[in-house]
Amino acid sequence: MTQKKTKVLFLCAHNACRSQIAEAMLRQYGGDDYEVYSAGLRPTEIHPLTIQVLREEAPDTTRLFTKEVKRFLGKLPLQYAIIVCEPTQEDCPRLYPGVSKTLY
Repeated sequence: MTQKKTKVLFLCAHNACRSQIAEAMLRQYGGDDYEVYSAGLRPTEIHPLTIQVLREEAPDTTRLFTKEVKRFLGKLPLQYAIIVCEPTQEDCPRLYPGVSKTLY
C-alpha cells in the first residue's frame, strides 16, 4: 500500500529566502514522505545568497522559483502551512482553505 505524502507549504513575505530554504531542506531531508511547496504574500526574486547557502547543503536548487500564495491556497489540499517570518504572520489570514494545520 502506498503511503500518502504529507503536503507542506512554507510561507513568508517575499518567498525570497526563508521559505525557499525551508522548502529545499525539507525536500532533501524529508525524502519521499513530503510534498513541499513555498510561497510569498508579495513574491520577489530569490536572493542570491539564498542560492549560495542552499548549494552548500541542498545541491538541487533547480526546482526553486518564487510563487504567490494564491497559487496554492484553496486549490491544493495541504496538511501544514508553516509561516516562517513575523511580517507574514501579521499579514496572513488566519484560515486557509484546504489546510489542516497552520504553524507560526
